Amino acid sequence: MADFMKQAGCASILVVIIVSSFLLGFSFYVIEPNNVAIDYNKVSQKLDMLTLHDPGRIFLGVGHEMLTYPTIQMTRELHSQVGRTKDGLSVNFQCNYQFQYQKSIASLADIYLNYKGEHLKSFDFYAASVLRDTLALYTAFEVITKRPILSSKMRDALEEELVQYGIDVTAFQLLNIELPSRFMAAIEQTVITQQNMEKATFTKEKAKIMGDTKRMTARIDAKNILTLGESDATATLNQARATADGTKVQLASEKSAYKDLYDSIKTVDNMGAFSLSQLLGYIRTEKLAESDAGGINVAIDQKIL
Repeated sequence: MADFMKQAGCASILVVIIVSSFLLGFSFYVIEPNNVAIDYNKVSQKLDMLTLHDPGRIFLGVGHEMLTYPTIQMTRELHSQVGRTKDGLSVNFQCNYQFQYQKSIASLADIYLNYKGEHLKSFDFYAASVLRDTLALYTAFEVITKRPILSSKMRDALEEELVQYGIDVTAFQLLNIELPSRFMAAIEQTVITQQNMEKATFTKEKAKIMGDTKRMTARIDAKNILTLGESDATATLNQARATADGTKVQLASEKSAYKDLYDSIKTVDNMGAFSLSQLLGYIRTEKLAESDAGGINVAIDQKIL
Protein backbone atom coordinates (compact mmCIF):
# COMPACT_ATOMS: atom_id res chain seq x y z
CA MET A 1 0.00 0.00 0.00
CA ALA A 2 2.81 2.36 0.84
CA ASP A 3 4.47 1.62 -2.47
CA PHE A 4 1.23 2.38 -4.33
CA MET A 5 0.86 5.70 -2.59
CA LYS A 6 4.44 6.51 -3.35
CA GLN A 7 3.98 5.68 -7.02
CA ALA A 8 0.75 7.69 -7.17
CA GLY A 9 2.50 10.66 -5.63
CA CYS A 10 5.33 10.46 -8.13
CA ALA A 11 2.85 10.22 -11.00
CA SER A 12 0.96 13.25 -9.73
CA ILE A 13 4.15 15.24 -9.48
CA LEU A 14 5.10 14.18 -12.99
CA VAL A 15 1.69 15.23 -14.31
CA VAL A 16 1.97 18.59 -12.58
CA ILE A 17 5.41 19.13 -14.06
CA ILE A 18 4.21 18.23 -17.54
CA VAL A 19 1.10 20.40 -17.29
CA SER A 20 3.09 23.27 -15.81
CA SER A 21 5.66 23.02 -18.58
CA PHE A 22 2.88 22.94 -21.13
CA LEU A 23 1.15 25.99 -19.63
CA LEU A 24 4.45 27.80 -19.24
CA GLY A 25 5.24 27.19 -22.90
CA PHE A 26 1.90 28.64 -23.94
CA SER A 27 2.46 31.69 -21.75
CA PHE A 28 5.22 32.98 -24.05
CA TYR A 29 4.39 34.58 -27.36
CA VAL A 30 6.68 35.49 -30.26
CA ILE A 31 5.96 38.54 -32.40
CA GLU A 32 7.61 38.20 -35.78
CA PRO A 33 9.65 41.04 -37.36
CA ASN A 34 7.66 43.71 -39.25
CA ASN A 35 4.65 43.15 -36.99
CA VAL A 36 3.04 44.76 -33.97
CA ALA A 37 0.55 43.11 -31.59
CA ILE A 38 -2.19 43.78 -29.08
CA ASP A 39 -2.80 41.52 -26.06
CA TYR A 40 -6.25 39.96 -26.01
CA ASN A 41 -7.36 38.36 -22.74
CA LYS A 42 -9.59 35.38 -23.59
CA VAL A 43 -10.81 35.02 -20.03
CA SER A 44 -12.07 38.60 -19.66
CA GLN A 45 -12.50 39.06 -23.44
CA LYS A 46 -10.86 42.44 -23.29
CA LEU A 47 -8.02 44.10 -25.16
CA ASP A 48 -5.02 45.68 -23.51
CA MET A 49 -5.43 49.29 -24.72
CA LEU A 50 -2.24 50.51 -23.02
CA THR A 51 0.59 48.64 -24.74
CA LEU A 52 1.32 48.09 -28.44
CA HIS A 53 3.89 45.29 -28.52
CA ASP A 54 6.84 45.38 -30.92
CA PRO A 55 8.60 42.30 -32.41
CA GLY A 56 10.17 39.93 -29.87
CA ARG A 57 9.34 37.24 -27.26
CA ILE A 58 6.81 38.28 -24.61
CA PHE A 59 5.44 36.52 -21.50
CA LEU A 60 1.72 37.15 -21.01
CA GLY A 61 0.51 34.11 -19.12
CA VAL A 62 -2.18 31.56 -19.81
CA GLY A 63 -5.41 32.63 -21.48
CA HIS A 64 -3.98 35.40 -23.62
CA GLU A 65 -3.74 35.81 -27.38
CA MET A 66 -1.60 38.18 -29.44
CA LEU A 67 -3.43 39.97 -32.25
CA THR A 68 -0.70 40.77 -34.79
CA TYR A 69 -0.78 43.29 -37.64
CA PRO A 70 1.95 43.84 -40.28
CA THR A 71 3.79 47.16 -40.33
CA ILE A 72 4.97 46.76 -43.93
CA GLN A 73 3.05 47.70 -47.08
CA MET A 74 0.35 45.22 -48.05
CA THR A 75 -1.12 44.69 -51.56
CA ARG A 76 -4.75 43.90 -52.35
CA GLU A 77 -5.94 42.86 -55.81
CA LEU A 78 -9.39 43.73 -57.10
CA HIS A 79 -10.21 41.51 -60.07
CA SER A 80 -13.09 41.80 -62.55
CA GLN A 81 -14.91 44.75 -61.04
CA VAL A 82 -17.99 45.90 -62.93
CA GLY A 83 -19.16 49.51 -63.05
CA ARG A 84 -21.01 51.95 -65.26
CA THR A 85 -19.93 55.18 -66.87
CA LYS A 86 -21.74 58.49 -66.60
CA ASP A 87 -23.58 57.73 -69.84
CA GLY A 88 -24.64 54.25 -68.65
CA LEU A 89 -22.15 52.02 -70.47
CA SER A 90 -21.01 48.88 -68.63
CA VAL A 91 -17.28 48.77 -67.86
CA ASN A 92 -15.06 45.98 -66.51
CA PHE A 93 -11.91 47.09 -64.72
CA GLN A 94 -9.09 45.60 -62.66
CA CYS A 95 -6.88 47.36 -60.13
CA ASN A 96 -4.53 46.92 -57.19
CA TYR A 97 -3.99 49.05 -54.14
CA GLN A 98 -1.33 49.07 -51.44
CA PHE A 99 -1.91 50.08 -47.83
CA GLN A 100 -0.39 50.12 -44.36
CA TYR A 101 -2.07 49.80 -40.99
CA GLN A 102 -2.06 52.91 -38.85
CA LYS A 103 0.35 52.13 -36.04
CA SER A 104 -1.86 53.01 -33.09
CA ILE A 105 -3.64 50.88 -30.51
CA ALA A 106 -6.95 52.67 -31.01
CA SER A 107 -7.17 52.06 -34.76
CA LEU A 108 -5.96 48.44 -34.56
CA ALA A 109 -8.35 47.71 -31.70
CA ASP A 110 -11.26 49.14 -33.70
CA ILE A 111 -10.34 46.93 -36.65
CA TYR A 112 -10.46 43.81 -34.46
CA LEU A 113 -13.58 44.74 -32.54
CA ASN A 114 -15.53 45.70 -35.68
CA TYR A 115 -14.46 42.88 -38.00
CA LYS A 116 -13.09 40.04 -35.80
CA GLY A 117 -10.26 39.29 -38.22
CA GLU A 118 -12.33 39.56 -41.43
CA HIS A 119 -11.43 43.17 -42.13
CA LEU A 120 -9.50 42.64 -45.40
CA LYS A 121 -12.55 41.40 -47.28
CA SER A 122 -14.54 44.32 -45.92
CA PHE A 123 -11.85 46.78 -47.00
CA ASP A 124 -11.91 45.32 -50.51
CA PHE A 125 -15.69 45.76 -50.60
CA TYR A 126 -15.42 49.41 -49.52
CA ALA A 127 -12.65 50.00 -52.06
CA ALA A 128 -14.60 48.49 -54.97
CA SER A 129 -17.67 50.52 -54.05
CA VAL A 130 -15.90 53.88 -53.96
CA LEU A 131 -14.02 53.06 -57.19
CA ARG A 132 -17.30 52.34 -59.00
CA ASP A 133 -18.70 55.63 -57.72
CA THR A 134 -15.68 57.49 -59.08
CA LEU A 135 -15.95 55.72 -62.44
CA ALA A 136 -19.59 56.85 -62.71
CA LEU A 137 -18.42 60.49 -62.85
CA TYR A 138 -16.86 60.00 -66.32
CA THR A 139 -18.33 59.24 -69.74
CA ALA A 140 -17.17 56.19 -71.68
CA PHE A 141 -15.09 58.38 -73.97
CA GLU A 142 -13.45 60.13 -70.99
CA VAL A 143 -12.69 56.77 -69.37
CA ILE A 144 -10.39 56.02 -72.32
CA THR A 145 -9.04 59.45 -73.18
CA LYS A 146 -8.61 60.66 -69.57
CA ARG A 147 -7.39 57.45 -68.00
CA PRO A 148 -4.50 59.04 -66.02
CA ILE A 149 -6.90 61.58 -64.52
CA LEU A 150 -9.42 58.84 -63.73
CA SER A 151 -6.72 56.77 -62.02
CA SER A 152 -5.63 59.75 -59.91
CA LYS A 153 -9.22 60.50 -58.86
CA MET A 154 -9.77 56.85 -57.94
CA ARG A 155 -6.72 56.87 -55.70
CA ASP A 156 -7.82 60.08 -53.98
CA ALA A 157 -11.30 58.66 -53.36
CA LEU A 158 -9.83 55.38 -52.08
CA GLU A 159 -7.50 57.15 -49.66
CA GLU A 160 -10.33 59.26 -48.30
CA GLU A 161 -12.59 56.22 -47.88
CA LEU A 162 -10.20 53.77 -46.20
CA VAL A 163 -8.38 56.16 -43.86
CA GLN A 164 -11.44 56.21 -41.62
CA TYR A 165 -11.08 52.45 -41.09
CA GLY A 166 -7.54 52.66 -39.77
CA ILE A 167 -5.45 52.07 -42.91
CA ASP A 168 -3.49 54.43 -45.16
CA VAL A 169 -3.50 53.84 -48.93
CA THR A 170 0.06 54.23 -50.22
CA ALA A 171 -0.37 53.38 -53.92
CA PHE A 172 -2.97 52.52 -56.54
CA GLN A 173 -2.79 50.97 -60.03
CA LEU A 174 -5.62 50.94 -62.57
CA LEU A 175 -4.51 47.86 -64.48
CA ASN A 176 -7.17 47.36 -67.14
CA ILE A 177 -10.38 48.87 -68.49
CA GLU A 178 -12.67 46.95 -70.84
CA LEU A 179 -15.52 48.49 -72.82
CA PRO A 180 -17.78 46.79 -75.40
CA SER A 181 -15.75 46.02 -78.55
CA ARG A 182 -17.90 48.13 -80.91
CA PHE A 183 -17.64 51.14 -78.66
CA MET A 184 -13.89 50.65 -78.28
CA ALA A 185 -13.49 50.62 -82.07
CA ALA A 186 -15.47 53.87 -82.33
CA ILE A 187 -13.38 55.48 -79.61
CA GLU A 188 -10.14 54.38 -81.24
CA GLN A 189 -11.24 55.87 -84.55
CA THR A 190 -12.21 59.11 -82.81
CA VAL A 191 -8.85 59.27 -81.06
CA ILE A 192 -7.03 58.66 -84.36
CA THR A 193 -9.03 61.45 -86.00
CA GLN A 194 -8.21 63.84 -83.17
CA GLN A 195 -4.55 62.93 -83.40
CA ASN A 196 -4.56 63.61 -87.14
CA MET A 197 -6.23 66.98 -86.54
CA GLU A 198 -3.67 67.84 -83.89
CA LYS A 199 -0.88 66.76 -86.24
CA ALA A 200 -2.27 68.96 -89.04
CA THR A 201 -2.58 71.90 -86.65
CA PHE A 202 1.00 71.37 -85.49
CA THR A 203 2.23 71.20 -89.09
CA LYS A 204 0.39 74.42 -89.91
CA GLU A 205 1.82 76.21 -86.90
CA LYS A 206 5.28 74.90 -87.74
CA ALA A 207 5.01 76.18 -91.33
CA LYS A 208 3.81 79.56 -90.06
CA ILE A 209 6.72 79.81 -87.63
CA MET A 210 9.20 78.83 -90.37
CA GLY A 211 7.69 81.43 -92.73
CA ASP A 212 7.85 84.13 -90.07
CA THR A 213 11.44 83.15 -89.34
CA LYS A 214 12.42 83.36 -93.01
CA ARG A 215 10.76 86.76 -93.38
CA MET A 216 12.50 88.05 -90.30
CA THR A 217 15.81 86.69 -91.55
CA ALA A 218 15.26 88.37 -94.95
CA ARG A 219 14.52 91.69 -93.24
CA ILE A 220 17.65 91.41 -91.14
CA ASP A 221 19.76 90.50 -94.19
CA ALA A 222 18.32 93.40 -96.18
CA LYS A 223 19.01 95.77 -93.30
CA ASN A 224 22.54 94.47 -93.02
CA ILE A 225 23.09 94.87 -96.80
CA LEU A 226 21.70 98.41 -96.69
CA THR A 227 23.92 99.27 -93.73
CA LEU A 228 26.94 97.78 -95.50
CA GLY A 229 26.14 99.69 -98.72
CA GLU A 230 25.76 102.92 -96.82
CA SER A 231 29.09 102.27 -95.10
CA ASP A 232 30.82 101.57 -98.43
CA ALA A 233 29.29 104.64 -100.02
CA THR A 234 30.33 106.79 -97.10
CA ALA A 235 33.86 105.39 -97.23
CA THR A 236 34.08 106.00 -100.99
CA LEU A 237 32.75 109.52 -100.61
CA ASN A 238 35.19 110.27 -97.82
CA GLN A 239 38.06 108.86 -99.90
CA ALA A 240 37.03 110.96 -102.91
CA ARG A 241 36.83 114.05 -100.76
CA ALA A 242 40.23 113.33 -99.30
CA THR A 243 41.67 112.81 -102.79
CA ALA A 244 40.07 116.02 -104.02
CA ASP A 245 41.38 117.95 -101.04
CA GLY A 246 44.86 116.50 -101.65
CA THR A 247 44.68 117.45 -105.31
CA LYS A 248 43.62 121.00 -104.41
CA VAL A 249 46.50 121.32 -102.00
CA GLN A 250 48.93 119.94 -104.59
CA LEU A 251 47.63 122.27 -107.30
CA ALA A 252 47.80 125.22 -104.97
CA SER A 253 51.39 124.35 -104.06
CA GLU A 254 52.40 123.89 -107.67
CA LYS A 255 50.65 127.12 -108.62
CA SER A 256 52.54 129.00 -105.94
CA ALA A 257 55.84 127.38 -106.93
CA TYR A 258 55.40 128.11 -110.63
CA LYS A 259 54.35 131.67 -109.87
CA ASP A 260 57.51 132.16 -107.86
CA LEU A 261 59.52 130.61 -110.70
CA TYR A 262 57.87 132.85 -113.26
CA ASP A 263 58.44 135.95 -111.17
CA SER A 264 62.09 135.05 -110.67
CA ILE A 265 62.97 134.40 -114.29
CA LYS A 266 60.64 136.60 -116.32
CA THR A 267 63.17 139.49 -116.39
CA VAL A 268 66.42 137.62 -116.96
CA ASP A 269 68.84 139.99 -118.77
CA ASN A 270 70.28 137.57 -121.32
CA MET A 271 66.90 136.01 -122.20
CA GLY A 272 64.68 139.01 -122.35
CA ALA A 273 61.09 138.86 -121.15
CA PHE A 274 59.86 135.34 -120.02
CA SER A 275 56.35 134.99 -121.36
CA LEU A 276 53.46 132.92 -119.92
CA SER A 277 53.45 130.56 -122.94
CA GLN A 278 57.12 129.82 -122.33
CA LEU A 279 56.32 129.00 -118.67
CA LEU A 280 53.62 126.54 -119.79
CA GLY A 281 56.08 124.90 -122.17
CA TYR A 282 58.54 124.56 -119.33
CA ILE A 283 55.91 122.93 -117.14
CA ARG A 284 55.03 120.40 -119.88
CA THR A 285 58.68 119.57 -120.33
CA GLU A 286 59.09 119.00 -116.60
CA LYS A 287 56.04 116.73 -116.39
CA LEU A 288 57.22 114.66 -119.35
CA ALA A 289 60.58 114.24 -117.66
CA GLU A 290 58.86 112.93 -114.53
CA SER A 291 56.74 110.41 -116.55
CA ASP A 292 57.75 107.03 -118.04
CA ALA A 293 57.43 108.25 -121.66
CA GLY A 294 61.17 108.24 -122.24
CA GLY A 295 60.90 106.55 -125.66
CA ILE A 296 58.47 109.08 -127.11
CA ASN A 297 59.71 111.91 -129.36
CA VAL A 298 58.17 115.14 -128.21
CA ALA A 299 58.36 118.45 -130.11
CA ILE A 300 59.43 121.16 -127.65
CA ASP A 301 59.30 124.83 -128.34
CA GLN A 302 62.93 125.87 -128.86
CA LYS A 303 62.28 129.26 -127.40
CA ILE A 304 62.36 127.96 -123.86
CA LEU A 305 65.74 126.15 -124.36
